[in-house]
Amino acid sequence: MNITVWRPIETPPIGATSFEPTQPNALVLGGDAFYYHHQANALARGDGYVDAYRWANLEGDVQPSASHPPAYSTYLAVWSLLGLDSPQWHRFAGCVLGLVTIVASAGAARRLAGDTAAVAAAAIVAIYPGAWINDTMLLSETLAQAVVACFLYASVRCWKERSMRWAAMAGLAAGVSSVTRNEQIVLFVVLGIMLVFRRGERLVDGLKLATAAGLCGLVVIVPWVGRNLATFDRTTLFTTGIGGALSAASCDETYRGEKLGWYHDCFTGPFPDKVIGADGLPYEVDDQGRRSDESYRDLAPYEQATAYIGDHVGQLPKVVAARIGRLWGWYRPIQTTQFEIRIESRGAWQSWANLAGLYVIEILGVAGLVIMRRRRLPISPAVALIGTATFGAAITFGVARYRCTAEVALMVASAVAIAVWSEARSRRSESGSALGDAPASGSEVQAGRSRDHSEFNPIPPSTTQTTSAATR
Repeated sequence: MNITVWRPIETPPIGATSFEPTQPNALVLGGDAFYYHHQANALARGDGYVDAYRWANLEGDVQPSASHPPAYSTYLAVWSLLGLDSPQWHRFAGCVLGLVTIVASAGAARRLAGDTAAVAAAAIVAIYPGAWINDTMLLSETLAQAVVACFLYASVRCWKERSMRWAAMAGLAAGVSSVTRNEQIVLFVVLGIMLVFRRGERLVDGLKLATAAGLCGLVVIVPWVGRNLATFDRTTLFTTGIGGALSAASCDETYRGEKLGWYHDCFTGPFPDKVIGADGLPYEVDDQGRRSDESYRDLAPYEQATAYIGDHVGQLPKVVAARIGRLWGWYRPIQTTQFEIRIESRGAWQSWANLAGLYVIEILGVAGLVIMRRRRLPISPAVALIGTATFGAAITFGVARYRCTAEVALMVASAVAIAVWSEARSRRSESGSALGDAPASGSEVQAGRSRDHSEFNPIPPSTTQTTSAATR
């Protein structure tokens, strides 16, 4: 879909703190998009996971970075190694991931509710803006959606087939998802519970599957964590960006007024001191005058944010509610969409269409989850994705891209709901046609009247279910 609505791209000047594109629908290559694009090119040239801002703006200066998880930069680096290293080619790489999301979502829906659900899932993912709006924005959310869709497919197959191979694939997908967006590590917990505690299955078999999944996931995660522990002065597991994220959500501007529940440039210092090295480049130093790294830079924003939160605990319920409300389109949806257009550079009509589509998949998705629960199909991965997105917004801010992986779960559940309703309607139509074509005897007419009256049967659901179970 993004290929047909390709947006122009504009790059802010070096050092710009704000930038207004000359074209209203242009994609601004700044912030995270700038980071991923240039870090991928640095990787392709053998410089490693570097501070992309310094590398691009200071003539290839190499300083290690963990501001963001590594998976998306690594994926783009593969394209760069092939000589496809421009922003446009990297945007096209995002579109390829969008195709993966479509196929994997359709596969998961098919395993849950049949071919009709697969077609519905493919159509929803292809049309819903939340599934493709990130593809050409050079943001990791497009990889996160593709990997989560693969996780849903593999986990459903493993749940049904109890296959070691699919347990390993689900664990691998969970691992890649964790090094794409850190909060997705919760998928390991969900997968373990789903495999170990399935009704009617031996505990030891579930433990074997969960172990295989965990080991495959660790193959992806351990190298990144080990690299960070060996590289940075302060203990760093996944990222050095925690302080920055908390800081952007923790000041007066985000606790009240226009930006309640949104983010702001809250950190006002103290910033690390800088010195000029022997190579003529600026470097940050700590309080002792020693050269410091990203982990030290993140300390001051973290301390400032936690102090502010501690001083304003009484306002947290209101702020958290606003953050969650913005995430799901329940609080100031028009203003939030305007922020998404102006600040997040997500496109005008794309953002409005995304808001409208969000309400549709919320309604259909909840209905689908209810249907899946009644049919004893696994809903824990979907619920975990929705809960993780909600928790992430609750502790930071409610931007649309934070719900990207949850949207995949809602789209698959929506497809299940559509398939079940479609099949029920087809059965009613076939039943009606059969009754209309067949000659009605007196006994059949009386039976038909009994069926009509049974639709208004006042017997409580529990009694009906018990009777039905006994009949079976």
